[in-house]
Amino acid sequence: MLEKQRISLIIPVYNEELRIGNVLRVVSSLEWLDEIITIDDGSSDGTVAEIERFPVRLIKFFDNRGKGAALQRGLESLKADIVLFLDADLVGLSESHLRQLITPLLNNKDLAMTVGRFAGGRWSTDLSQRIAPILNGQRALRAQFAGELPDLSSHRYGVEIFISTFAKKNNYKSEEIVLRGLSQVLKEEKEGVIKGTVYRYKMYGDLWKTWRKKR
Repeated sequence: MLEKQRISLIIPVYNEELRIGNVLRVVSSLEWLDEIITIDDGSSDGTVAEIERFPVRLIKFFDNRGKGAALQRGLESLKADIVLFLDADLVGLSESHLRQLITPLLNNKDLAMTVGRFAGGRWSTDLSQRIAPILNGQRALRAQFAGELPDLSSHRYGVEIFISTFAKKNNYKSEEIVLRGLSQVLKEEKEGVIKGTVYRYKMYGDLWKTWRKKR
């Protein structure tokens, strides 16, 4: 069934030297993925060198433009029937999680997008997903829907809200997919409590701005 559709994967990456390899190790082994595109969003650590260890396509920004800009650049450079979005800091990723996101689109031509929700992974990420599953970056989009999206470049942390709100307002059907055993690393774990908390408040500010604009 998978071979009947061209499937591409986009992974935006920023300073994920210690984590991106775990994700790429899984996805680069999947023969049914036609293309894997990683967009380095101006990383200042060894992220690029880590990506170059894997047989994936790498696009580099020399400055930090935000997640929306990275996803937009990926969409502009692919040819696919279905496109997957994955974050670079996932914990517990397996092939089954990707298949769960894709299969509903293969089976239902009226479905435009699937949106993942973490469960059974880590308590902290499971809780945040129950509160706001719309924020999850693990998604599969039909190419027709992806092509209708307005330019994502101006949206940093709020890009997931923007995509989901656009789908709802324009009557595109989406489906939530429970991804058991999958989670991701918190900002506070990456950056330390103080810096991570500051980063999180900035993220919430961007999310609020996006939500207010799209109401």
